[in-house]
Amino acid sequence: LVCVMGPSGCGKSTFLRVLAGHLRPREGAVSLNGLSLYENLGLLCPYISYCPHEDAFDEFLTVQENLDVAAAVRSPHLNGEERSKRVQAKLVELGLDAARRRRAGSPEDKFLSGGERKRLNIGLDMIGLSDVFLFDEPLSNLDAALRMDMRMEIGKLHRALGATMIYVT
Repeated sequence: LVCVMGPSGCGKSTFLRVLAGHLRPREGAVSLNGLSLYENLGLLCPYISYCPHEDAFDEFLTVQENLDVAAAVRSPHLNGEERSKRVQAKLVELGLDAARRRRAGSPEDKFLSGGERKRLNIGLDMIGLSDVFLFDEPLSNLDAALRMDMRMEIGKLHRALGATMIYVT
């Protein structure tokens, strides 16, 4: 579990995008379990979850529908009942149970608070079982109590999965 801290514009988000396979580095190499990420992108990308700083959810879907779609995409091996249980648990863990039927909305057309939007974004990645989780500013727009809860949630996920987790702030 690694936290990368630095001032705005120093390359933290770029660093995560390189690790996620979105940007190829000019020099050096990125590997996962001894395999070059860029030579095996199709094979390795399913094991990497990248939560961008920007909203990654569909603004026209409800909170629950967004998590349902993410669970279907990130965990296709689970049957419908198992995916549904995972979504229900994640809604509770993220404090989004009361907002489950609310449309996600856009930054201009808000149906969720900034913190709820951030928790939904994080939930889209945390719904799957990856080996590497990359979080870009996962704690921004959260109040102090929710920041602490999300730190605990990230730590709990790390301990439960033994996954590599990197977040920048």
